[in-house]
Amino acid sequence: MDRQSGGRFDADLRAALLEAARLDWVGALSQEPAAPRFSQGYLDRRAAFLSDPIGYVRRLRRRAWSAGQRALRAAACLLLVAGVAFGALMAASPTARAWVQRIFIQWLSDRADITFQGNPQGFGENGLWRPTWLPEGFELAEENIMSLVTILIYENEVGDEIFLHYTTANANIIIDTEHQDHYAITVHGSAADFFPANEPGEPSYLIWTDEATGTYFDLMTYLEDSEVLLQIAESIRYFG
Repeated sequence: MDRQSGGRFDADLRAALLEAARLDWVGALSQEPAAPRFSQGYLDRRAAFLSDPIGYVRRLRRRAWSAGQRALRAAACLLLVAGVAFGALMAASPTARAWVQRIFIQWLSDRADITFQGNPQGFGENGLWRPTWLPEGFELAEENIMSLVTILIYENEVGDEIFLHYTTANANIIIDTEHQDHYAITVHGSAADFFPANEPGEPSYLIWTDEATGTYFDLMTYLEDSEVLLQIAESIRYFG
């Protein structure tokens, strides 16, 4: 199997596995009970904290009357303030709820295990995302749309390929870091991870998330000029 066929097979297999996992879980998730309502005590504490955060903390601290109790209460106070603030933010801000869906990277000795935690129930349709710039000679050769997963394959006349995958569901990719360098960059102002190949014939990757829509993207190519991935990523736009 040549390099291009291998890359296409890997992309199709990955899409099929993601779709199978989604189908396994979508039924179970649809039957999950609604999240319980916040208790009245929590709502009262949250309102008190939001109305006067500094005073709220001071009142808690004044209740401690011994050195041992002050240390214990300080720790509890910090946890309570953090919990109340985070709960209030999550309850009030859809943007904050999208923000906590992020990419996690587990760095191992010879690879990076990258996991994107999407919304378990998805954000509806994936939407139509497309690059507005491609290297000269590249055209859309194949389009695979499977519910919450989309894979686009761009190809030139000599068979070079560029793969674009995006999804609002969970995603996972393992990168062999022995043959790639790593740079933390930004794409459209969002944190991104660039893994350019450091040897000929090895793949390069670019991975990032659009926080506003909770959409995960990854680009992959075997082209020696790996920086084309940066230009493609910055050119990607949402078309509805």
